[in-house]
Amino acid sequence: GRWDWSALLLSVPVGILTTAVLLGNNIRDLDEDEAAGVRTLAHRLGRRLSRFVYACCMLVPPLAVAAMAAAGVLRVGALLSLLSVVPACGLVRSAYRARRMPDIDARTARVAALFLASLWLGTTIT
Repeated sequence: GRWDWSALLLSVPVGILTTAVLLGNNIRDLDEDEAAGVRTLAHRLGRRLSRFVYACCMLVPPLAVAAMAAAGVLRVGALLSLLSVVPACGLVRSAYRARRMPDIDARTARVAALFLASLWLGTTIT
């Protein structure tokens, strides 16, 4: 067998998106957790910085895949995952505008699923 570094590199954007789902859950529950004395990452970072980190977690994975495709590490079909940028940007914008987003974690998971499915399809068919 032969080691393929692209598999390891692809795990990074996947892990970042998983972090976005978990952070979205923390952001969603921020007020309730604070009232109950629960100390999550979002609580420690504060609302503003949590939203910034969330935005990074949503937007870095497609950019990382684009960079990997440009560098020749991934097939050009991986760029199909850029389909997730539009809904990711909309979700980030909503996260900054709304005080509360009761469905942020579920919506983040749907964007992550779109990213992963389009990444898989793009790398499989090309």
